[in-house]
Amino acid sequence: MSEAGKFIRLYQILRHDTNKAVILKLDYGFTSMPSRRDNVNYYMENVVKLGIDSVILTKGLIKRLYRYFKGKNAPTPIMRVDWTNIFRKEHHPLPMTTESHIMYADVDEALSLGASAIYL
Repeated sequence: MSEAGKFIRLYQILRHDTNKAVILKLDYGFTSMPSRRDNVNYYMENVVKLGIDSVILTKGLIKRLYRYFKGKNAPTPIMRVDWTNIFRKEHHPLPMTTESHIMYADVDEALSLGASAIYL
């Protein structure tokens, strides 16, 4: 990516007056959707109302919630591109048997879904 591309994408996330950003992590659910108990539309409606700068989401959530990213005051999507099970300790409902960490998407896919950055 060129210097110009980095600059433009960075300032889609950062506030221009402070060079800071409020970023919300909403990246659970791997590539699928969260459980039916979670109302992610409610979360995103509040993200927009509160003026949060960026949201970290899985590709499944970006596909589901892309309509919240329209307009000049919309949050900027950041896509999570990896998954790990290392936090599944012995008391987890699905404890890990072997440690695993995978990349399930790449930069090109994140860009094609409208993300301005990726998160590992």
